[in-house]
Amino acid sequence: MTNATISLGAELQRYLAEHSLREAPVLARLRQVTAALPQANMQIAPEQGQFMQLLVRLMGAKRCLEVGTFTGYSALAVALVLPGDGELVACDVSVEWTTIAREYWREAGVDARIDLRLAPALATLDDLLASVVARVSTSPSSMPTRRTMSRTTSAWSSCCARAGCSRSTTCCGMAMSPTPPSTTATRTPSAR
Repeated sequence: MTNATISLGAELQRYLAEHSLREAPVLARLRQVTAALPQANMQIAPEQGQFMQLLVRLMGAKRCLEVGTFTGYSALAVALVLPGDGELVACDVSVEWTTIAREYWREAGVDARIDLRLAPALATLDDLLASVVARVSTSPSSMPTRRTMSRTTSAWSSCCARAGCSRSTTCCGMAMSPTPPSTTATRTPSAR
């Protein structure tokens, strides 16, 4: 049994999976292993993984963030479509579940693109923010623009609002937008 994205009849769900799903064999194997676990309901549906891959490709994302990794299906889906120099920071607190994830990441050859942080997500996010601040203090050109920060923040807010998780350690994956070229003008907030 696999998770389904939306409530459809079994016949329609099967049709959609048979005719529109392009799931890598390693993803299918990981999904089958995870489906046998009592907590399998935490795994995303395969069509959600495919949609996340589409978003990463469309955005041209090079850096992604996942809060809550479980057995690593969504992290694997994203890492498979990242460019060679892309990176995904995956936050989780479970050694048990992420051990399964690491096995499949290694098998797929994307383990070098995934930076697994085993700590509460808020601590990891604080560390990531501190590293950006440190980088900006030594190289102002690497500072994220308002455009990328506002897009990421608003996407996070809407994602977390739907999930009701308030950016806790159990949240959906969230792809961060790439930093636009330095020639891109940034808009300043209008005065109210």
